[in-house]
Amino acid sequence: MNAISSCGILPLYERPGDFVRGRADEVLYGTRVLILRDGAESTGDNTEDTEDVAEPAGIGAERPGNGAEPAGNGAERPGNGAERTGNGAERPGDGAERTGNESGWVKVRTSYRYEGWVRKSGLQYDSACQKASSTLHKCLVTSCFCDVLAAPRVAAELFLSVPCGSVLRTSYPLEKKFRQTADSPQWVKVILADGREGYTAASHLGPVPEATGNEEKFREEVVRAAKTFLGVPYRWGGRTHLGIDCSGLAFMSYFLNGVSIYRDAQIKPGFPIHEIPRENVKAGDLYFFPGHVAVALGGGDFIHSTGRAGDDGVVFGSLAPDHGFYRADLAATLTACGSIF
Repeated sequence: MNAISSCGILPLYERPGDFVRGRADEVLYGTRVLILRDGAESTGDNTEDTEDVAEPAGIGAERPGNGAEPAGNGAERPGNGAERTGNGAERPGDGAERTGNESGWVKVRTSYRYEGWVRKSGLQYDSACQKASSTLHKCLVTSCFCDVLAAPRVAAELFLSVPCGSVLRTSYPLEKKFRQTADSPQWVKVILADGREGYTAASHLGPVPEATGNEEKFREEVVRAAKTFLGVPYRWGGRTHLGIDCSGLAFMSYFLNGVSIYRDAQIKPGFPIHEIPRENVKAGDLYFFPGHVAVALGGGDFIHSTGRAGDDGVVFGSLAPDHGFYRADLAATLTACGSIF
């Protein structure tokens, strides 16, 4: 069974109600998930399509099928290790273990094949809503946040705010209908997951991203997307401008450009990132460390989200000793470099 997130930011946990370990990911508004287990009950074969925004595996890479074995986030999730102020021990996985506290929770799989538990109240999976949403066109929130209002005027009632990367739906394709100008705000009517109609400024929205076939352009856009998070605080499991972790930053930088990479800080078979020699790293590629990942900027420089005291968020760093942002600890522990090219 498919469902749509009806919460602006829906925390996803490795185990239901396990707030001690903290969130593993965040399901953004309007994105579709597959229900794997509703409380104590299984939903069946779990092979239903969960395709949504930015699922393509990458430029020139084989697209992993939705029916492929899910990549478990369990014990293989590094947990952002040393970058999380020293208390980020390796995260144990949820596997199939039952906690006895599943009431009000459902286990889901995201369109980018990440699994975990979310509050049932944060999903909308009424059959009528599903049928209606299938006839609408998706657009992506491209601003840091987007307010959905009850009417096309700035003083209208606020329905909700949704973060960058969320999916809103309209009755016609965004790229064909709307013309955005700096001096003439244009309102867009959107349909929310619960069926309500709301309005937002067209400048907050963009078409569903597709990976460009131009390598240089793609690399530039990945770096540009990463830099929009500069100064955002570190949040374990986060991937919005309210807070983001290291793998969330890497993931969103690609996601906003039409490519879904593995959500955690490692190279995972079946996903588009593959290992490359360090000397081949270019802007937009990834540096991997024990429990940590950073987006390369070129010349050994990078941007990353770190919980290190004094940084506490998205900052620049470098592997070059003569650079002001040099991180000797990371330079000494580089484990791999990755690229989709």
